[in-house]
Amino acid sequence: MMSKVTYNAVIDACAKNGDSKSAARWLQQMSEANLEPSEVSYTAVIDSCARQGDSEGAVHWMTQMVNARVETSLSAHNAVIASFAAAGDPDGAIDWLSRMPASRLDPDVISYNTVINSHAKGGDPVGAAQWLDKMLQAGVRPNLISYNTVVGAYSRRGDPDGVADVLDRMTEADLEPNVVTWTAMISACANAVPRRCEAAERVFRQMVENGTTPNKVTLRALGKAIGSKRRRAVLEDLGLRQETEGSDK
Repeated sequence: MMSKVTYNAVIDACAKNGDSKSAARWLQQMSEANLEPSEVSYTAVIDSCARQGDSEGAVHWMTQMVNARVETSLSAHNAVIASFAAAGDPDGAIDWLSRMPASRLDPDVISYNTVINSHAKGGDPVGAAQWLDKMLQAGVRPNLISYNTVVGAYSRRGDPDGVADVLDRMTEADLEPNVVTWTAMISACANAVPRRCEAAERVFRQMVENGTTPNKVTLRALGKAIGSKRRRAVLEDLGLRQETEGSDK
């Protein structure tokens, strides 16, 4: 007869492989074997649903967890929030974040980052920035991922000014931009209408001066912003190697 530990290990393995149906089936078999599923068991199944963007499944298993009188956890709630974010449903993500205090749980940086990301993925940088504000108001300190997610949302919109505002806030929070941040800044200039060629080059030079090494994504963004010929000249001027992969459009 399988032990509770073994069932949980199998459920977790199925969940990590993205097989929510098998994870749920093993949890059901665990119950039928008169072994009470734990918070770990339910959270693994909920997380597997979240990985597939199955918000309905995530809510179902959270409900089953509550009905079984198993105390819900921060991880379980964050997984439900993530399921709505993955499904492109910011309102659902917000709803489940708002339910956390009723379970005597305080949303953490992961909770807020997931809601921010749900807005960013939906092409709503303003909504993402608003939730960054709400995160701060709640006394939760944003991390680099929080800011980079908002920066990325403005970048895809082609809004360098929006990116600049977020970067000012990063500086106030004593957070240093990384290669993802710098690349998003350059991409914002490339995506702007009209393109902000001089600004993109200025940002790239500042990035190198600050000691951040550009990657291939950075160089492609720079090429899109200023053209391959000018990019080659800038790289030579800075003593950097020309990108060999990818093309500029």
